[in-house]
Amino acid sequence: MKSKKVKFPTVAESDSEDNDIELIEGDPQIDDLGYIPVNTLPEEFETALQDLKAGGVTEILHTSQGYHILKLIDKVEGRVPPLSEVLEKINLRLREKKEKQYYRKFMADYNKKNKITIKEEYFEKKDSE
Repeated sequence: MKSKKVKFPTVAESDSEDNDIELIEGDPQIDDLGYIPVNTLPEEFETALQDLKAGGVTEILHTSQGYHILKLIDKVEGRVPPLSEVLEKINLRLREKKEKQYYRKFMADYNKKNKITIKEEYFEKKDSE
C-alpha cells in the first residue's frame, strides 16, 4: 500500500479531536501558538523541539492531554527587551493590580456595612412585561 502526500494542516484539521483549531486568514495554522519561550512548554514538547529545524515536524508525542504532532514554523533567539520598550506595559499592569486591590477592599468593606437583599419578585415583574 502506497501512502499519498498530504499537507500537514489538512490532516491536523480533519483528524484532530481538539475543538480549538483556529484558521488564520483562511490559512490553516493548526493551534498556532505564536512565539513562546521553550521553557514554558510541557517537557515532552520541549524535548521534541530541541533539535528540530524550522519547517520540521515531530514524531507523534504522547502527553497526559493526548497525542500531538508539532510543526516548528520558526525559531528566534530570546532577548530581554530594554526597559523603554516595556515600561508602559509594566505601569499599566501595576495600575490594574492596584485598582483591583482597591475595588476588592471597597466591596469587602461595603458588604460588611450593608445588608444586600435581592427581591426576586421585582425581576419576575420585569420579565413578564
